Amino acid sequence: DVDVSARLFMGRKVSSGVPDVPLSAKDTDADIAEQWNKFRAEFVRPKTALIFHLTNHYALIFALREWITQDGQEIRQVLTTRRGQRPTVWMDFAECRAIVTKSP
Repeated sequence: DVDVSARLFMGRKVSSGVPDVPLSAKDTDADIAEQWNKFRAEFVRPKTALIFHLTNHYALIFALREWITQDGQEIRQVLTTRRGQRPTVWMDFAECRAIVTKSP
């Protein structure tokens, strides 16, 4: 017997409700850092799976990674897929946010 539930964890504010972590194209760097921290915390939570809604496609989030380059730039990436269901691309968190917020 398995219990399954779903909720809108991260995304744009919509008429049907506000996600736990709302995103906006107007978010500051500090907002984005906090969103990443909450995303990472949710990803490692036991018995949790995150599904990403890309354009006309749902995909599992397989892994996260982050590092700081020698010049101090923070890199945050998500392992997911653009097509199909196998993990095929390390997508920048900024691109994930742009897809969700529909900003370029």
